[in-house]
Amino acid sequence: MPPIDITTTGSATIARPAERAILTITIKDNGPDATTVTNNVVTRTNQIKQILEPLNAKTESGSLAPHAAITHFSMGSLSKFTYNTYNNNSEITGKEQHVSITFEVKFQDFNVLSSVATELSGMQFVEIRGIDWKLTDATRDSLQTQVREMAGKDAFSRALDYARTFGKRAIDAVEISEGEGGHPGFGVQRRFMMARQSSEEPPQLEFQPEDVEMRAQVTVKFITN
Repeated sequence: MPPIDITTTGSATIARPAERAILTITIKDNGPDATTVTNNVVTRTNQIKQILEPLNAKTESGSLAPHAAITHFSMGSLSKFTYNTYNNNSEITGKEQHVSITFEVKFQDFNVLSSVATELSGMQFVEIRGIDWKLTDATRDSLQTQVREMAGKDAFSRALDYARTFGKRAIDAVEISEGEGGHPGFGVQRRFMMARQSSEEPPQLEFQPEDVEMRAQVTVKFITN
């Protein structure tokens, strides 16, 4: 029997528990007076910075301290715009000012994440926008290599199964086309703890980290020999 061309697609997935959590926080206010609205946002922003900075501790050389709960945080620029207000007859009644600013905070200590998120969620003008679960760069790079190798082996195994069906015992790869590259997925679960130490204390937000998935897909053309 002459050589046979066989094209198969291999895929693989590796899941690992998240190692980092990126918390997105927006501080915002609306009102008729631009100065008051801006002051509210700026004042709250400075208060949040005072909460975050000690948790992003540095060594004397300026590098991240090993015990730091926050590995990095960044703050966007102040956003301002004006919009019209209307009555029930769709008539313009005035103008409102909107001011906002957004933080992204990367945590490596998820217990501190829960306590900080709980504290911030109880503050006026603060909104917890969401969380992205991540791996460290070193873990992600290592897993990308592994998952691509696994996808290639899956494509080879599939092609060999087909080849043996037709009496062929050996195959060679002659063309490779990468499909879906290894990339991190993300997700978030949020819930309030039911237990409270006292009736006056707010419920504690507890964040359960999800697994982060690395995926790869490759299409390979083989020829039997």
